[in-house]
Amino acid sequence: MTSLPFLSADVAARWAQFWAGGPQSRPLLLFCVRKPGRDVDWVDYPVRPDRPIDRTIAQLRRWNEDHDYLGDAVPSFTMEFGPEHFAALLGAELRFQSYSGWIVPCIDDWHRAPIRFQRDGYYWQQTINFLQQLRSACGEQLVINAPVLSAGLDALSAMRGSEKLLLDLLDDPETVQHALVDIRQAYHEVVEALAEELSWESCGSSNWLGLYHPRRTNVIQSDISCMLSGEQFRQFEMENLRQQASHYDAVAYHLDGPGAVHHIGDICAVPGISVIQYVPVPSESPDQIEKVYQQIEARGMAVFRAGDPATIRRIWDASMTKRLIAQVWCASREEAEACYASF
Repeated sequence: MTSLPFLSADVAARWAQFWAGGPQSRPLLLFCVRKPGRDVDWVDYPVRPDRPIDRTIAQLRRWNEDHDYLGDAVPSFTMEFGPEHFAALLGAELRFQSYSGWIVPCIDDWHRAPIRFQRDGYYWQQTINFLQQLRSACGEQLVINAPVLSAGLDALSAMRGSEKLLLDLLDDPETVQHALVDIRQAYHEVVEALAEELSWESCGSSNWLGLYHPRRTNVIQSDISCMLSGEQFRQFEMENLRQQASHYDAVAYHLDGPGAVHHIGDICAVPGISVIQYVPVPSESPDQIEKVYQQIEARGMAVFRAGDPATIRRIWDASMTKRLIAQVWCASREEAEACYASF
């Protein structure tokens, strides 16, 4: 494996041990602590394909200078044009406003909308252009992550519109299934192209949660699952998730909101999903949130959690699987080091 100058052998070994499975003697603890006297200078999100990448490069350099990555944290940056980056690679158009971006629905007639990876398209060319510039400018400081590739029904929802797609699941399921076959083929082509461009086999990879793997990893999800019955999820989405996960050595799953919780059993059955991150809604009580994580751990899954040192200690002590990755919020390097030493 190619050596990354910012990745110590000890940290690399702890990540490899985690991905190998089995209980841990301690959680993986991720600290990103602002240095004293440094101003907060956020890195703009999303990356705008219609603007030079220079501003992002300058912000990334400043961010790295102003922060310490401690414990098991591996510095990284996810280069993406927004959550629906993948749909743009299939020919859909992105629109931006302020700090958000969205896909303009482009499938009015399924039979006149071929779904394929647009390798010569504007968004892929800008993806490669920006990845190369970021790696050249910042590759000695951090891992440049691939975009989140929201595929499956999420991609079709962006391109068709969620209301129309949900009606299609009822009225024209065969056509949707044919479209999903095309989505899976495009996903395969995009992932393999990114693996080559980002040197995953030799340098490893990370993802937007900050999870490092010595080879291939990413985060997969199905946000539309909150609007699907269990039967629909198994009929239309499970094969997509299996195919996505098969492209990596291990993946995390982004479980978004209580509407998606009833799919936990199916999600945990997908080979390759090793970690689940749950995103609650403000109306959920702490007890309700903990019950979701208990359901996940009861199926042998590792979990990704975030909180202050006391919260992470409580979560670790209550863990059934002893497989925890924790993003720990600390106000200083000293607090982070004390937290790490306490485990």
